[in-house]
Amino acid sequence: FSKAIFGDKRLSDRLIRVAKDLSEHPSMPINQASGDWYSTKGAYRFFNNEKVSPEAILAPHFENTMKRMMHHEVVLSIQDTTTFNYSSHEALKLGPIDKAGTNGILQHNTLAVSGDGLPLGLLDQITWTRPPNNEESKTNEKRSLEEREIYRWIKSLENSVERTQHHSRVVSVNDRESDFYEFYDRAESLNALYLIRLRHNRAIEESTKGAKSYLRGQTAVATYEVSVPRRTGEYPERTATVELRYAPMTVYAPDEIEEVVHDEIKMYGIHVQEINAPTGIEPIEWFLVTNVAVSSLKNSMERVRWYLLRWTIETYHKSEKSCCSSEDCRLETDERMLNFLAVNSV
Repeated sequence: FSKAIFGDKRLSDRLIRVAKDLSEHPSMPINQASGDWYSTKGAYRFFNNEKVSPEAILAPHFENTMKRMMHHEVVLSIQDTTTFNYSSHEALKLGPIDKAGTNGILQHNTLAVSGDGLPLGLLDQITWTRPPNNEESKTNEKRSLEEREIYRWIKSLENSVERTQHHSRVVSVNDRESDFYEFYDRAESLNALYLIRLRHNRAIEESTKGAKSYLRGQTAVATYEVSVPRRTGEYPERTATVELRYAPMTVYAPDEIEEVVHDEIKMYGIHVQEINAPTGIEPIEWFLVTNVAVSSLKNSMERVRWYLLRWTIETYHKSEKSCCSSEDCRLETDERMLNFLAVNSV
């Protein structure tokens, strides 16, 4: 944090003190973590200062992340969104989040992770609140892509590419929410690498039945075990035996999308299907697409391992809330809260 620029060195010094107090006592509220009234007052004044912003707080951290990346041949740029629930914080007036009757802040992070699974730091962060009554969902059909929440995936990709342009191999690894054609189209224009789990049975050149049916029909090249991370509910971490298939394919732009640069995009599809799943457990089945070449059993298994590392960001988000108690903060404006979350996220 020492290189944070606010136009006032006293604010930079205060940020270091605040971050030190919070990191040494991550589960405590600001007043307890600060230790005394002078430090507590200084922390509150810092978060309330109009010169302070999440962007300025995070800038030096992004720089340090990029420096750490230079020591790794492959870096996975993992995107995902989390929510902070402040429904019980009556003084803070925020828009709705995922569940009915809840309100809070949404945070979309891009976490850099080495190909061996070592977290290297954040590459990007987009934080926002929704309007009251979730007007976003009611007007989605009338809004341009840039005005919709889903655009955050493209914006984070653009920001990450700009920050890592001197690194030779950065692969964006995303779950199914980023499976929209405009994301692939923009990635192609940026020459950005990606590995994404398919949500849609996309139209392809190789089969009239779509990408999923086409991949299911390929010959299995391996049967092996993968470690499946724990999921919410009655889904503990377990080992699954899966069959692996892969094939190159050309994906067509959907008919309803008009403004794209690439009408078709060449990708590699990977199909992972569990066999002999335990009784009562839904077998895993993943359809992955990537523009990183898949030409052998070895690199197809590597792509699957990259996708398994996507769960690193799930653990990171859990840590923000469970370990750092970010949802327990009681700062009284969204501007102060966003500044606090930026510090806590590091």
